[in-house]
Amino acid sequence: MGIAAGMTKAVVDECCGTPAAPTGCESRAPEVRENVRPVGAMAERDRFGNAVDSSVGYARGMILSDSYAETLRNSQGMERLRIRVKQLGAESVHDFTGSPSEFPLEPDDLAVETREPIGPALFGPRLRQLALRHMGGREDDEAAVFNRTSAGIIATEAALCSAGDTIISVVPGSVSHPSIKRGASIARAVLVEVATPGELEKVLAETTGPLVMVTGVTSELIVMPEETFLETLRIARRAGRTVVVDDAYGARVRTALYAQPEARRAGADLAITSNNKAGLHGPRAGLLVGEAGLVRAALSKAAELGQESRAPLALGVLRSLERYRPEQLRAEAALGQSLYAALADRLGHNRVVRTALGPCVEEDDLLTIATERTKATSAKPVVVPAEAAASLGMLLLEHHGILTVNALSSPGARASLRLKAGEETVQRMGGVEAVAAAVDDGLERLGRVVHDVAAMRRLILGDAGPLP
Repeated sequence: MGIAAGMTKAVVDECCGTPAAPTGCESRAPEVRENVRPVGAMAERDRFGNAVDSSVGYARGMILSDSYAETLRNSQGMERLRIRVKQLGAESVHDFTGSPSEFPLEPDDLAVETREPIGPALFGPRLRQLALRHMGGREDDEAAVFNRTSAGIIATEAALCSAGDTIISVVPGSVSHPSIKRGASIARAVLVEVATPGELEKVLAETTGPLVMVTGVTSELIVMPEETFLETLRIARRAGRTVVVDDAYGARVRTALYAQPEARRAGADLAITSNNKAGLHGPRAGLLVGEAGLVRAALSKAAELGQESRAPLALGVLRSLERYRPEQLRAEAALGQSLYAALADRLGHNRVVRTALGPCVEEDDLLTIATERTKATSAKPVVVPAEAAASLGMLLLEHHGILTVNALSSPGARASLRLKAGEETVQRMGGVEAVAAAVDDGLERLGRVVHDVAAMRRLILGDAGPLP
């Protein structure tokens, strides 16, 4: 449901600089591995020689061969989750996805406010006001809510681009989110990915098209330095392109943790954020803010594609914005650094990446660790890293109640292990050392089956049967 019209690391740039860590996120020692990747084209093969699928950024395997298989994996994760809750209760599940999907409605909200069209007419102006404040919007800007951030990105690209246009995606040290690629495909546009302002200038001079997508903070929490971020926006605007910032994490990570300006205030024409990431606790939705005509165009396209939100979801977004507290996000970030330290001490600082919100272990490293812990000998693992990550997610859920995106996520989601949680969740597990020990145990269990394709298939897909 739209609310337009009032109701309704850091990348290695040319200077090889990195942004300062937020308070409580300092490096522990020189061997700490920061979330930094070389600038340039995405690797065509992973560490094990598997061809990387450019649409998702990781290799497909015999088990997780496509999006259909990943949907089956998600179903298997849901079944394991159902069984655990039925046997041990909801308190036995510990959410480390970093994407809580609470629905913070009050009892009084369940009356007229959730009815259409009455509810949006009543709460729409307040939602617009808080959305603009959250994203650094201007007085004449508009806002719209979509059923997912991905939906908002796809609708924006489809609305603003035509067949044959070039969409430029600027991403720090990573690959574009799958929704950016899918939006380009739906618009029948050509997507070109770059990593630095210099590369952006070169592509701008060689291509035509209306849109530049900028990712301030990636799914792996690689943060674009402020100077690079601002320069990227200036270059794109100077070239006459419309600038859209994918600020799913960045709207709060960049501002609350790195003291960067809100995207709209920094010069973006549009900015979109996720309502269940980095300090916003749900419901799952996408919030788009920016120049009124552009927002309305995206919202119109979303309505055509069935991607706009309904009244209860939009009201939930309003309640979430009302409850947002930057200091709570900073506390979660500090806890994430403690969790990073505990996990890195167990797995090695060369294998655990320190991000702004906690530890990350890339899928290639997960498979490497698992193969090191098995007695079997093999020249090359029989599964790909994404399958090892999915298996680990199932093991952590079944044996420790740890919920990660590796077991339950949409097709195309990042395959790395990322642990992000609040203090209550960590304390219920017994503290950061207990969490690190659980991950260590999961890797030990993974090592016992990592060379057995049949066992890995059962672990990931259960009794889902053969793929079509």
